[in-house]
Amino acid sequence: ADGIYQDVERSLGNLRRRQIDLYQLHGVNDDDQLEEVLAPGGAVEGLRRAREEGKIAHIGITGHRRETLVRAVQTCDDFATVQVPFNLVEDEILETLVPLCADRDVGIIAMKPCGGGNFTNAPLAVKWCIAQPIAVAIPGMANPQEVEENVAAAQDLELTAEERMAIDRMKSELDQRTCRRCRYCEPCPQGVQISSLLHGRSIVRRMGAARWKEWGARDIIASADLCIECNECVTKCPYDLPIRQMI
Repeated sequence: ADGIYQDVERSLGNLRRRQIDLYQLHGVNDDDQLEEVLAPGGAVEGLRRAREEGKIAHIGITGHRRETLVRAVQTCDDFATVQVPFNLVEDEILETLVPLCADRDVGIIAMKPCGGGNFTNAPLAVKWCIAQPIAVAIPGMANPQEVEENVAAAQDLELTAEERMAIDRMKSELDQRTCRRCRYCEPCPQGVQISSLLHGRSIVRRMGAARWKEWGARDIIASADLCIECNECVTKCPYDLPIRQMI
């Protein structure tokens, strides 16, 4: 509680603000972590104090496991928002978290609406996402053109027949063996460049082999030989991916 309260005050100074609109507990990815932040003297207690003093307006929570976030909303009335992965493939929250949050007036912030950069038509993926019963989507944008494309996608949320067909094609691009680039698996104690390895094919497909070579593909690929199959990366992955086999 004391630590996060001090973090709030530090952020207020850095941002030069009297109040932070939304302060989120980030990366609460399992029930043990949830229990820790909710316990007496835990992070939520510190944020309640900051909210009572007007230093923050709302408390939110983020995570990658919907079961933990469902439990968070069910057991704690302090959360105004939930930030969770949500896209046209990872849409399971439509049957679980979405109706629960709607019933309790909790906003849903959709992270990774473009599947961690794996969808070929990012603006269409964003359009599909924000057309769902959520509060907001937060796609990553690397340049002004991507900003303009995403803003344009939000102007008309009705999906055409052609767009629905394109969405069906994109769904086949992201399966249960696709890394979402959250990088919780890193750093590898042996020096395996896990995220870079798992995204090599995507980089080559989208940017060409020459670009990946510029980014050190030879060393990245060589690092795979350092894997001793300790399984540490697998235990850290919020998507339960078979990382060793994928490498």
